[in-house]
Amino acid sequence: MPAAHPPAPPSRLPAVLLVGAMVALTWIATRPLPPSAVVEPAPVTRAEDAGPPPLARLQWSGDAGPPPAALDLLAQAAQEARSTGRSLVIVPLYRPGDDPATVRRQGEAVRHAMEANGVAPAQLAVLPPAAGAPADQPGPHVELHWQ
Repeated sequence: MPAAHPPAPPSRLPAVLLVGAMVALTWIATRPLPPSAVVEPAPVTRAEDAGPPPLARLQWSGDAGPPPAALDLLAQAAQEARSTGRSLVIVPLYRPGDDPATVRRQGEAVRHAMEANGVAPAQLAVLPPAAGAPADQPGPHVELHWQ
């Protein structure tokens, strides 16, 4: 009868491969993107720098997201931004007596809606709230401009 061999010791190869893969993924994830992979919108710091008349002017009260009628318009703008690669500037505007914090949150809600429609964050610039909502319409507004 042949002699029985003792079982082979467990291999360390799977553990070594796992550690190597983790090191490689960490290295890849921490490398900066090449300049050609990052689309930077030109800096816009004031509402006056946003350019021609707005693509859209949205108005709603409170901190809730944009109203349903505005969501259709935002979806159309998002489609064009995705297909052309153009950047959008989101300009929150308020009048004296309006709460700048509310209009800032409304601007962020528009940004989130655009991102939910597939627009890359690098294609969106949200300006700080500025005085300058149209005098003929009450309350704060959020304008969208092409850049």
